Amino acid sequence: MSIETDLKKDGIEITQSLDTLKINLIARNISQKICETFPKLRF
Repeated sequence: MSIETDLKKDGIEITQSLDTLKINLIARNISQKICETFPKLRF
């Protein structure tokens, strides 16, 4: 099974692919928010 098939089963449809720059920006923002939310874990 592919990831696209699994996503379609959950009702998620891929409308556009993301380039590497956008993926890295999203990952950076998420990691910053996690570190800000849980400072005691010292990520």
